[in-house]
Amino acid sequence: MKLHLDKYNHQARWGGKLANHMPMAILSLHGLGFGREEIEEFASFYQKRLEELPKSIGLINSSNWREFLGEYECLVEYNEYFQAAILRDGLHRVLSNHMPVLVESVIADAFHPLIRLGFALKFGIVSEQSMALAYWASIHQLRPIPLSGVDQRWMESLTQLRRLGFDAVASGLIQFRIDVSISNPGFVRHVHRGIPDKISFG
Repeated sequence: MKLHLDKYNHQARWGGKLANHMPMAILSLHGLGFGREEIEEFASFYQKRLEELPKSIGLINSSNWREFLGEYECLVEYNEYFQAAILRDGLHRVLSNHMPVLVESVIADAFHPLIRLGFALKFGIVSEQSMALAYWASIHQLRPIPLSGVDQRWMESLTQLRRLGFDAVASGLIQFRIDVSISNPGFVRHVHRGIPDKISFG
Protein backbone atom coordinates (compact mmCIF):
# COMPACT_ATOMS: atom_id res chain seq x y z
CA MET A 1 0.00 0.00 0.00
CA LYS A 2 1.36 3.39 -0.96
CA LEU A 3 0.93 6.09 1.65
CA HIS A 4 -0.18 9.51 0.42
CA LEU A 5 0.87 11.67 3.35
CA ASP A 6 0.94 14.78 1.14
CA LYS A 7 -2.84 15.00 1.28
CA TYR A 8 -2.60 15.51 5.05
CA ASN A 9 -1.14 18.97 4.65
CA HIS A 10 -1.17 20.32 8.19
CA GLN A 11 0.83 22.39 10.62
CA ALA A 12 3.52 20.61 12.66
CA ARG A 13 1.86 21.92 15.82
CA TRP A 14 -1.68 22.33 17.05
CA GLY A 15 -3.31 23.88 20.11
CA GLY A 16 -0.35 26.13 20.79
CA LYS A 17 2.77 23.98 21.11
CA LEU A 18 1.39 20.45 20.90
CA ALA A 19 3.08 18.31 18.27
CA ASN A 20 1.12 16.92 15.36
CA HIS A 21 1.50 13.15 15.78
CA MET A 22 -0.66 12.17 12.83
CA PRO A 23 2.10 11.43 10.25
CA MET A 24 4.02 9.32 12.75
CA ALA A 25 0.86 7.50 13.80
CA ILE A 26 -0.09 6.81 10.18
CA LEU A 27 3.36 5.36 9.49
CA SER A 28 3.17 3.28 12.67
CA LEU A 29 -0.24 1.89 11.71
CA HIS A 30 1.05 1.11 8.24
CA GLY A 31 4.10 -0.62 9.68
CA LEU A 32 1.86 -2.71 11.94
CA GLY A 33 -0.14 -3.92 8.97
CA PHE A 34 -3.31 -1.85 9.19
CA GLY A 35 -5.15 -1.30 5.92
CA ARG A 36 -5.96 1.88 4.03
CA GLU A 37 -9.53 2.18 5.33
CA GLU A 38 -8.44 1.86 8.95
CA ILE A 39 -5.64 4.38 8.50
CA GLU A 40 -7.89 6.88 6.75
CA GLU A 41 -10.51 6.48 9.47
CA PHE A 42 -7.90 7.37 12.07
CA ALA A 43 -6.59 10.29 9.99
CA SER A 44 -10.11 11.64 9.50
CA PHE A 45 -10.62 11.64 13.27
CA TYR A 46 -7.22 13.11 14.17
CA GLN A 47 -7.01 15.86 11.56
CA LYS A 48 -10.08 17.65 12.93
CA ARG A 49 -7.85 19.33 15.52
CA LEU A 50 -5.17 20.38 13.01
CA GLU A 51 -4.67 23.54 10.96
CA GLU A 52 -3.84 23.48 7.26
CA LEU A 53 -0.56 24.92 6.04
CA PRO A 54 -0.57 28.32 4.33
CA LYS A 55 1.04 28.81 0.93
CA SER A 56 4.78 29.39 0.76
CA ILE A 57 6.18 32.75 -0.27
CA GLY A 58 9.59 31.27 -1.13
CA LEU A 59 11.55 33.21 1.46
CA ILE A 60 14.31 30.74 2.37
CA ASN A 61 17.31 29.54 0.35
CA SER A 62 20.74 28.03 0.91
CA SER A 63 22.26 31.45 1.59
CA ASN A 64 19.86 32.66 4.28
CA TRP A 65 18.35 29.55 5.91
CA ARG A 66 20.14 30.23 9.21
CA GLU A 67 18.61 33.71 9.45
CA PHE A 68 15.10 32.40 10.06
CA LEU A 69 15.87 29.67 12.59
CA GLY A 70 13.34 29.60 15.39
CA GLU A 71 10.63 31.39 13.43
CA TYR A 72 7.72 28.99 13.32
CA GLU A 73 5.91 31.23 10.86
CA CYS A 74 8.50 30.10 8.30
CA LEU A 75 7.59 26.40 8.58
CA VAL A 76 6.17 26.24 5.04
CA GLU A 77 9.15 28.07 3.56
CA TYR A 78 11.55 25.74 5.35
CA ASN A 79 9.60 22.74 4.09
CA GLU A 80 9.83 24.00 0.53
CA TYR A 81 13.54 24.70 0.95
CA PHE A 82 14.39 21.29 2.43
CA GLN A 83 12.29 19.34 -0.06
CA ALA A 84 13.95 21.06 -3.00
CA ALA A 85 17.39 20.48 -1.46
CA ILE A 86 16.73 16.76 -0.86
CA LEU A 87 15.52 16.26 -4.44
CA ARG A 88 18.45 18.24 -5.85
CA ASP A 89 21.36 17.24 -3.61
CA GLY A 90 20.24 14.01 -1.98
CA LEU A 91 19.26 13.29 1.61
CA HIS A 92 22.77 12.51 2.86
CA ARG A 93 24.19 15.84 1.77
CA VAL A 94 21.23 17.77 3.17
CA LEU A 95 21.61 16.09 6.55
CA SER A 96 25.38 16.64 6.54
CA ASN A 97 24.94 20.34 5.77
CA HIS A 98 22.19 21.08 8.27
CA MET A 99 22.32 18.65 11.20
CA PRO A 100 25.34 20.26 12.91
CA VAL A 101 23.18 23.36 13.37
CA LEU A 102 19.84 21.69 14.04
CA VAL A 103 21.22 19.30 16.65
CA GLU A 104 21.89 22.29 18.92
CA SER A 105 18.14 22.32 19.56
CA VAL A 106 17.55 18.58 19.63
CA ILE A 107 15.29 18.77 22.70
CA ALA A 108 13.02 21.46 21.23
CA ASP A 109 9.34 20.45 21.38
CA ALA A 110 10.35 17.46 23.50
CA PHE A 111 12.41 15.84 20.72
CA HIS A 112 9.43 15.66 18.34
CA PRO A 113 11.24 17.00 15.24
CA LEU A 114 13.92 14.34 15.73
CA ILE A 115 11.29 11.65 16.29
CA ARG A 116 9.39 12.73 13.19
CA LEU A 117 12.61 12.69 11.18
CA GLY A 118 13.31 9.17 12.41
CA PHE A 119 9.97 7.95 11.07
CA ALA A 120 10.55 9.79 7.79
CA LEU A 121 13.96 8.19 7.37
CA LYS A 122 12.71 4.71 8.21
CA PHE A 123 9.90 4.85 5.66
CA GLY A 124 11.86 6.85 3.06
CA ILE A 125 9.23 9.53 2.45
CA VAL A 126 10.80 12.72 1.11
CA SER A 127 7.84 14.96 1.99
CA GLU A 128 8.07 13.81 5.61
CA GLN A 129 11.85 14.17 5.68
CA SER A 130 11.57 17.77 4.54
CA MET A 131 8.71 18.57 6.93
CA ALA A 132 10.58 17.06 9.89
CA LEU A 133 13.63 19.20 9.08
CA ALA A 134 11.40 22.23 8.53
CA TYR A 135 9.70 21.67 11.89
CA TRP A 136 13.11 21.38 13.55
CA ALA A 137 14.47 24.55 11.94
CA SER A 138 11.35 26.60 12.59
CA ILE A 139 11.43 25.97 16.34
CA HIS A 140 15.22 26.03 16.66
CA GLN A 141 16.47 27.42 19.94
CA LEU A 142 19.86 26.90 21.51
CA ARG A 143 19.65 24.67 24.55
CA PRO A 144 22.46 24.05 27.08
CA ILE A 145 22.69 20.31 26.54
CA PRO A 146 26.23 18.99 27.11
CA LEU A 147 27.97 16.90 24.49
CA SER A 148 30.83 15.49 26.55
CA GLY A 149 31.91 14.82 30.10
CA VAL A 150 33.15 12.12 32.44
CA ASP A 151 31.61 8.69 32.77
CA GLN A 152 29.43 7.69 35.72
CA ARG A 153 26.40 5.57 36.40
CA TRP A 154 23.06 7.23 35.59
CA MET A 155 21.25 6.18 38.78
CA GLU A 156 24.09 7.60 40.87
CA SER A 157 23.79 10.84 38.93
CA LEU A 158 20.04 11.07 39.54
CA THR A 159 20.54 10.34 43.24
CA GLN A 160 23.17 13.08 43.46
CA LEU A 161 20.81 15.56 41.79
CA ARG A 162 18.21 14.88 44.47
CA ARG A 163 20.80 15.39 47.20
CA LEU A 164 21.74 18.72 45.62
CA GLY A 165 18.12 19.83 45.84
CA PHE A 166 17.02 19.36 42.23
CA ASP A 167 13.53 17.96 42.57
CA ALA A 168 11.68 16.50 39.63
CA VAL A 169 9.23 18.76 37.82
CA ALA A 170 6.11 16.68 38.20
CA SER A 171 3.48 18.62 36.28
CA GLY A 172 2.98 20.30 32.93
CA LEU A 173 3.82 19.32 29.38
CA ILE A 174 7.10 17.49 28.94
CA GLN A 175 8.62 20.44 27.07
CA PHE A 176 7.77 22.70 30.02
CA ARG A 177 9.46 20.27 32.40
CA ILE A 178 12.55 20.13 30.19
CA ASP A 179 12.68 23.93 30.01
CA VAL A 180 12.40 24.26 33.79
CA SER A 181 15.18 21.73 34.33
CA ILE A 182 17.68 23.24 31.91
CA SER A 183 16.98 26.77 33.16
CA ASN A 184 18.59 25.79 36.46
CA PRO A 185 22.33 26.63 36.19
CA GLY A 186 23.22 24.13 38.89
CA PHE A 187 21.45 21.35 37.04
CA VAL A 188 23.26 22.20 33.81
CA ARG A 189 26.65 22.29 35.54
CA HIS A 190 26.00 18.91 37.10
CA VAL A 191 24.89 17.38 33.81
CA HIS A 192 27.99 18.75 32.08
CA ARG A 193 30.06 16.83 34.60
CA GLY A 194 27.98 13.66 34.35
CA ILE A 195 27.28 12.98 30.68
CA PRO A 196 29.67 10.35 29.31
CA ASP A 197 31.45 10.78 26.01
CA LYS A 198 29.93 7.51 24.84
CA ILE A 199 26.85 5.76 26.15
CA SER A 200 26.90 1.97 26.10
CA PHE A 201 23.67 0.00 25.85
CA GLY A 202 24.44 -3.44 27.16
